[in-house]
Amino acid sequence: MFFEIANRQSQIKNHMSDIHQEILLDHFKNPRNRGLMESPDFRRHGVNPACGDEVELTVRVNDKRIKDIKVQSSGCVISQASASMMTEMVKGKLLTECADLVETFRHFLVGNEGAGALSGSLDELSAFSNIKNQPGRVNCAMLPWIALLEGIWEYFKKS
Repeated sequence: MFFEIANRQSQIKNHMSDIHQEILLDHFKNPRNRGLMESPDFRRHGVNPACGDEVELTVRVNDKRIKDIKVQSSGCVISQASASMMTEMVKGKLLTECADLVETFRHFLVGNEGAGALSGSLDELSAFSNIKNQPGRVNCAMLPWIALLEGIWEYFKKS
């Protein structure tokens, strides 16, 4: 009985890992909100010097909400998939909500919280669960989010 349960748990874990890989690859191969926009309200460039990943965000804001966001990125699957997912998740949200999302995602990646910490519209980010507590990979996933947070700070300083 014990071995049957352990085997089933292993099968479930492998299945979830496959689903997570599919999600990441889909965002890598079909990035959402790709490109740069003219006359953004803020622009932010981010680089991960450890691996060479780069991200350039351009963002339009209306009533302290992200009206539109575009991203131009290069690098590994993790950083590019993260950038794609981020753009989908922050559109239409208040800038303060976006700052909170950055912190929630960071806590998920470096903390002990399970995928349950990513409720609602953040469920898709559980695809990064395989890189939890791997500092080099966490930096790749966080790159676009940190760039967004720095851009938000910059925007509020100007306002």
